[in-house]
Amino acid sequence: MASVPSVWSLALALLLLVIAYARGFRRRPAHPPGPKPLPIIGNLLDVPKSKGHVVFKEWEKQYDSKLLYASVLGQSVLVINSLEDATELLEKRASTTSDRPWLPLMDLVGATRNTLLKRYGDSWRFHRRILHQNLRKGVLEHYRPILMQKSHILLHRLAQDPAEFLTHFKIYSSSLLMGVVYGCDMEAPDEWNLPTSYFEWAEKVIRDVSKIGLLPIIRQAPSWLLGGSQSYTADLRRRVLKLRDQPFDLAKEKAMLDDERLDMVSRVLRNKVEGPESSEEPLRDVSMSAWVAGVETTASALGSFILALCLCPDVQEKAQDEISRVVGSDRLPTLEDRPSLPYLEAIYREVLRWKPPAPQAVPHSTVQDDMYKGYFIPSGTIIIPNVWAMMRDEESYPEPEAFRPERYLKPDGTLDARQSDRVLAYGFGRRACPGKDLASESFWLGIAHILASFDIAKAKDKEGMDIPLTLEYFDDEAVVRPKPFPCSITARRSIDTLTFAG
Repeated sequence: MASVPSVWSLALALLLLVIAYARGFRRRPAHPPGPKPLPIIGNLLDVPKSKGHVVFKEWEKQYDSKLLYASVLGQSVLVINSLEDATELLEKRASTTSDRPWLPLMDLVGATRNTLLKRYGDSWRFHRRILHQNLRKGVLEHYRPILMQKSHILLHRLAQDPAEFLTHFKIYSSSLLMGVVYGCDMEAPDEWNLPTSYFEWAEKVIRDVSKIGLLPIIRQAPSWLLGGSQSYTADLRRRVLKLRDQPFDLAKEKAMLDDERLDMVSRVLRNKVEGPESSEEPLRDVSMSAWVAGVETTASALGSFILALCLCPDVQEKAQDEISRVVGSDRLPTLEDRPSLPYLEAIYREVLRWKPPAPQAVPHSTVQDDMYKGYFIPSGTIIIPNVWAMMRDEESYPEPEAFRPERYLKPDGTLDARQSDRVLAYGFGRRACPGKDLASESFWLGIAHILASFDIAKAKDKEGMDIPLTLEYFDDEAVVRPKPFPCSITARRSIDTLTFAG
């Protein structure tokens, strides 16, 4: 039997441990503000599964902070609603915040082969180097004939069947990227042994992957919790690999027969880029990444552009006047005209501010503990850059819900140098989109050619009255896009009479 002094000694020791723990707990730096977590599950019930960008903006008002913190099943999540904080954490501290979250379900279906979702390390650096070498500004001139061809085809489709404009935008972005990455001419599917329904099939694969979960903290839940099954994930993995391999194999075959091809796959195979992985697998992964990354985003942005023109006819009139004054009426604008069309440039920036295709960007992850503004950010924290909220900062963008290209211009109509030309929709730091220059050119060319060729307006009902528009978006995936809406698209002149150069 223990002696009384021993019992008291043990009790005293336990008391001292409790006191020390309590003091240590109090001294631990606080996390940023956020909803109060419940035991075990944390903020699982608070984190939104859709419209997260809107909910996180509401949290900013509720907790009076642009930095917000939540914890879900032990996973730390930091939401950034301000450009200042995003710049400091994701760019100036990029060495510790450039990782991606570990996504077990995405791993399971093969989606983390995508450069966008790859963990920070040598394999990602290899991917990034290939993309930079083949999609940087100096190389894009080789691809411009493809951009012009696909844009001209888009105009013909809009003239022939204007009601299907959202579908045409998807085909435009998909076929353009297939041409740049694989040298594949989707206007001649027989030559490539690809069915005409290939785009619809590929789009479904991309969306099925995206629907695994919008937020990484949801994606990390086990498949049985999400209602998944081994058969479904196995089937999706098979489709992801087919999406990757089918166009690559065709491009590789073409490259072997023609050593002057300029598509990205042919260039990479010819140059034999050395990397940490000697097999052909990473080249297949990079090529898939370059194609998939821009398919949804460019189509989404073009849809938002049409919606903006329907809502703001004065914007269309000013842009068309500028094109007529600078370019004339007998040819289409080219990328060489871009510096001379400031109002058109302002429209381009305003669309991506007003309705960014990926409003929460792609989440980052920290690789070590950090302190910021007196707050503790644990290693492994998922960081969500809420681009949508940053672009609705009323000090930088008065009346943020209004579509107003003039916010980027000086009174004389030239671009305002005080307004940064940086487009936040392309991401931050080392994980910014490596294909942003190609995305910028393809989107700008699309809006320039549409404005030069068509008049856009609200659709009319049988009585000749405007059909009201609603700003409804599909927002249950990483990339949001407008829901189908009626509008009038009328050709200003015959598309065949327009040329590419004066």
